[in-house]
Amino acid sequence: MLERHLPFHHQVNGVFVTLPQSVETALRAKGWRFYNFIGGCSRLVCSWSTTEAQVDKFLADLRALVL
Repeated sequence: MLERHLPFHHQVNGVFVTLPQSVETALRAKGWRFYNFIGGCSRLVCSWSTTEAQVDKFLADLRALVL
């Protein structure tokens, strides 16, 4: 199971997470876009128009890769 680690406190519509490179690569292959940031963290940010269904889909794709 993936160890949960948030290097910074979450703010508003964004969060920084530490993901294995293989998970980042697989998420990008599924069409998800995000940036690598400070210290190799992934910066996940939602638009103000992001729907709950889109967030649920991202989380489902992430869970399928790490569980």
